[in-house]
Amino acid sequence: MVTFCGFARYLLHVLNLYSINIADAAILRLPSVQVTEQVCPNPPPSKHVTFQVWGGNQLIEFICDEGFLALGPTFGSCDQDTGRWSVEPPKCVGIGCPNPDPLENGQIITKNNGSVAIYRCNDGYKLIGEETQYCHKTLWSHSAPKCAERFPRLGTRRQLYQESSYNETLIAQEEYQKEALLADDTCYHQFRKPPKIKHAAYKIIYEYNRQKNLWGIIANYTCSDGYHLEDKRFRFYFCRWYGWRAKVTPKCVEDVKAYDPCQSKNGGCGDVCVSYPDGTYQCECSKGYVLGADKKSCVDLDECTFENLNCERYCVNVIGSYFCGCPKGYLSDNTRCLDVDECATPESNDCIGDCINTPGSYTCNCSSPGFAPSTDKIQCKDIDECKENNGGCEDICVNEYGSYRCRCDTVGYQIGADKHNCADIDECTKYVSKICLNGKCLNTNSSYTCECYNGYVPDDKNMSCKDVNECMVNNGGCAMTCINIPGSYQCACPDDGYTLSKDGHSCEDKNECGMQTAGCEDECVNAIGSFFCLCNKPFTVLGNDSRTCTYCDAKHYYNDTSNQCELCPPHSQASSPYSNDISDCVCEMGYTAKLDGTTICNDIDECLIDNNGCKYKCENIPGSAHCLCADGYQLLGDDKNCGDINECLPNNGNCAHLCINTDGSYQCDCKDGFTLDTDQQSCEDIDECYTGTLQCLDICENTDGSAHCVCERGYILNEDNQTCADVDECILGMDVCEDICINTVGSYRCGCSNPGLKLSWDLASCADINECMEGGQMCHEACINTHGSFRCSCFQAGYLYETDNGTCRDIDECQSNVTNTCRQLCINLDGSYTCDCFPGYSRYSFNECLPCAEGFYKDIKDIECQSCPSKSSTHGTARTSITDCICQDGHSVGVENGYSCNATEPNVMSEDQ
Repeated sequence: MVTFCGFARYLLHVLNLYSINIADAAILRLPSVQVTEQVCPNPPPSKHVTFQVWGGNQLIEFICDEGFLALGPTFGSCDQDTGRWSVEPPKCVGIGCPNPDPLENGQIITKNNGSVAIYRCNDGYKLIGEETQYCHKTLWSHSAPKCAERFPRLGTRRQLYQESSYNETLIAQEEYQKEALLADDTCYHQFRKPPKIKHAAYKIIYEYNRQKNLWGIIANYTCSDGYHLEDKRFRFYFCRWYGWRAKVTPKCVEDVKAYDPCQSKNGGCGDVCVSYPDGTYQCECSKGYVLGADKKSCVDLDECTFENLNCERYCVNVIGSYFCGCPKGYLSDNTRCLDVDECATPESNDCIGDCINTPGSYTCNCSSPGFAPSTDKIQCKDIDECKENNGGCEDICVNEYGSYRCRCDTVGYQIGADKHNCADIDECTKYVSKICLNGKCLNTNSSYTCECYNGYVPDDKNMSCKDVNECMVNNGGCAMTCINIPGSYQCACPDDGYTLSKDGHSCEDKNECGMQTAGCEDECVNAIGSFFCLCNKPFTVLGNDSRTCTYCDAKHYYNDTSNQCELCPPHSQASSPYSNDISDCVCEMGYTAKLDGTTICNDIDECLIDNNGCKYKCENIPGSAHCLCADGYQLLGDDKNCGDINECLPNNGNCAHLCINTDGSYQCDCKDGFTLDTDQQSCEDIDECYTGTLQCLDICENTDGSAHCVCERGYILNEDNQTCADVDECILGMDVCEDICINTVGSYRCGCSNPGLKLSWDLASCADINECMEGGQMCHEACINTHGSFRCSCFQAGYLYETDNGTCRDIDECQSNVTNTCRQLCINLDGSYTCDCFPGYSRYSFNECLPCAEGFYKDIKDIECQSCPSKSSTHGTARTSITDCICQDGHSVGVENGYSCNATEPNVMSEDQ
């Protein structure tokens, strides 16, 4: 009998050991486990993670989507006592590559959300390594390249040292990939942390292994400040079979600062001091400079002394560089001088008229009137016409650019028709609508004057006429109102009761009663400035319009004493228009007078007599009575009898579905599939799925007033609307798979026909397999993954991969005009090449050579130009031997202690001669 815990542990080991998918575990002959009812409920949904319950509903496995890693345990069991799983869903985090380190002397361009890195070097530098890197899970496809000077001032030895360091990195990467293929994720199952390394810290990275269908966990160690890895190839611990393994234990050793000769006074170098790991160094100079005779200081290189600079006109040397110069009127094109066509753009010349271009300059043909050429003929200058005879002007001559004009400054004069002489301005004609308003304009020499009409006087300047306000003096002689008008005035009287007399100034009373009684119905009485009406007819009073005479209305009676209408007591009215006493007031209908003879009216209760004829109920009101009906009934047209009210007519009686009217009331009802709610108005749906009215073999879905059967995803409802049939998603043209579609009962699954592709995390598209991570010796050297395949390459630059035998062959760059940039000699090296110079020349840049200056030489064994011995020099440049050094006068060659120039002893004759 296999216990449950023992079986779970055994099953996990088998699946991990043989890289078996859980979906395929059913084919293994494992100990039988009794399937029981699932006690533990399904875990809550979690982002990027799915789960599968198996092992007789006793085990659970959490699976992260592809491209994500589980943080925490992924296997658990069901606790029968508590009904809970032993583990919580893990957190699935996205896996990606770290940001590339900055590229010295270059830039990094990232694409596709940082999954592709493209390296570019600055001008003057070349890339050592792969230009493009691709992020695969957590690792970049290649080691980061470097930027080296394309034409370095560094020697060949330093360049080869850099490339050797890069090759060591490639070898370390190959070793890492071999170990990563053996890693697994079992350390997480027992929560084992990576070993502690003294003076180091680690960072966990993840590699996906397709052969094992699991993630490999790797600890990457970095040393603390002041320490470095003893061997850069061994910096990892790999998780393998519940433990951490390392081929060689990473070790951090204290930094030992080797002697750097450049640290002390820059090695004596005037510019750049370059030290090497072997303790040697050399001085170098920036571009535009060369080493002096002492091999330490830098002197400016006069590039203009070389004949191959190709400057068309002249060369200008500057400190550290040079440029080609051109005279005025020419534009430099690096080496050539191009004539500037100043006539092509108006901004480039000062011509007014025609411009004629000449080599290096231009001339002006000043054809426009008012201009003349300058002495150098490159400008058109304005002619001042006013200097000669005042330009023919009578008054003022004004010079303008390219012309002139005459002007008259005397007031009242303007330039005449001949544009030169001055003529009088006729203001009366020119300003006819603007001056001498309300008067007559008279033109005078250089001016004008105004003659004003009656009622107007001249203004202060005698240039216009202004109105006289006659009302300002003695009110204009008017008795009442004086109104000023332009050029005159008029008198006025109040509209009511007065009229203007014939003298036009005084006001007379108006007798309104003489004008058809002024509208009075009876008698009109005149008054000073007004009038009033009287009513002499019996029983009449003056109306609201103060003109007509009226009788008192029904609510009033006529008072003979006051000749006014007086109000009758409440609920009474006058018996006739001629009523002239309060006793003439009688009670209104519905009221009756008291028997004491006073005019006091009391209400009559009509309901006391035969219920006022009401069928149901009578209600007395002041002065009258009306009938009432019971609830659910209303008065008919005779206002006595009652009829039933149809409550369903307005707003369906507030019923949700159906309204049924009854005698004196109503009731609500519901449509089929609904039942009346407790409020007796709204309707509640009947759940046919709950009551079993509808028998579905799969899913019953209730709707308002009905229900219907539906099928799970992957099935379709049959014609009986109760049973379900499988849907073949692959033949419906749904494009559910990118490549191969395989129909299954109730679902489908996708596949990939290309062996270099695998099903992606979405289980529909095909993702590339990184064959370079699959293990095996597919390539003898570097392996480069491609979409759906891979290709082999060489670790080192400068080699060509031979596909027939899988080896790397050195590329002879000197044999190709494309790779060989040397101007003189090319020397092929393993994986690279270098340039050299003929005897008599020394390296100026990577591929440029300069002749040795006068006083220097360089033979075939020398690297740099050598200085001639003291007291000697060469005749010319590019000398190839020390024997080209010629001793100065008074000196001769000596070879006893090396080639030297020694002073020649004077030839003194002896006494015997």
